[in-house]
Amino acid sequence: MSSEPSLVPKHPWRILFIFLAGVLLTALPYFFAAKVSDDFGAWQALASSTLNNVGVAIALLAFAFLLEPVFTRTVTTAVSGATTKRTEQIVEDATAPLTARIADLEGRMAENRQQATERGVASAEAVLEHVSFDSVAGALEEANEIGALKHGTVTVPAGAADGPRFTFTWAPDHGASTSPRPYFATRELLDDGPTGHPALTIEYVAAESNGPGDWQGPARVVWAPDEDAGAVIGRLGKEMVTGGHSDAVKRFDDPALFTHFSAAVRAAIYARNSSDEAWFTGRLIEWVDEGCAVTEDGLYFRGFETVLASEFPEVPFPAGASAPKPSLKWPEKPDGVPDELWEVALGRAAPHLRRNPHRSHVFEGSGVSDAYTTSTSPRTPKGGE
Repeated sequence: MSSEPSLVPKHPWRILFIFLAGVLLTALPYFFAAKVSDDFGAWQALASSTLNNVGVAIALLAFAFLLEPVFTRTVTTAVSGATTKRTEQIVEDATAPLTARIADLEGRMAENRQQATERGVASAEAVLEHVSFDSVAGALEEANEIGALKHGTVTVPAGAADGPRFTFTWAPDHGASTSPRPYFATRELLDDGPTGHPALTIEYVAAESNGPGDWQGPARVVWAPDEDAGAVIGRLGKEMVTGGHSDAVKRFDDPALFTHFSAAVRAAIYARNSSDEAWFTGRLIEWVDEGCAVTEDGLYFRGFETVLASEFPEVPFPAGASAPKPSLKWPEKPDGVPDELWEVALGRAAPHLRRNPHRSHVFEGSGVSDAYTTSTSPRTPKGGE
């Protein structure tokens, strides 16, 4: 359908009537002069007057045509400006409540993130103030509530970066254990339920292991809720000796273990909430040392260049091969990173970041999908006590 304006007048009969009236009024003086009285004037005078009036009318019409674009542009501009202003006002009035709600929502989200960060950091720092079942479990719950840990667990060293490593897990225990078995009153978990019993475990990661959960570790203890931290560490050391890892026990620095645990959880929470204090991105996999961490995004050294996960080679490794192979093209060491730390960190990162075609089966499955969070925590005393 055409949008061009029609050239046909809207009221043709009215225009014709006005035209005929004008012709009639122009002819009347001639008629009166010829038929009524000579006092109406001679035809020459009448003709001169008529021609003069017609000329004036034509001149006025030409002048109107000349000024018409100016009038049209002025009126159009005024109407358009008024319409635009009114439209903007209508849009502003309509969107003002929505804009206010969005701003309020963004403010609440930022406030919630800040509160979650503060709460999580406080739980991590509480471990340093008092090492206990509840402080360690609470820190893991806060981190897993926001998905800060890649596998729901965190692996940290008990001393130097090249020292023995231990994985903390707070989740249903699906396997058998000789350690004391804690019980909790929850709606989902029963003593003999199919989902397993709630267990806070500390597992020694053997040097040949790819990471927590790949195989049954040589030393693993379940921390009972009322058990002292010293007693748990004592049992863990005994398990390590029984497993033939007495050399690792000699380098076991239990205060450093919990110091690294606290720092790792705190850094993971900062990173997950994109806080100003964050120095890496991605969910934490392993804490190599203070200022060095392995995440799903890459190998991070605080204050130095990041080695992205995409820089690791794509090659299928046989099970148990955690050390980088010299024949492969591995990432270059970032400038400034000590050689000793780089060698250890690369070995820690390789099992997790190398691009293996079977990675989803070998590595991704080592995580804990049902790790407890603050929302799912079973730390509720029986009978509401």
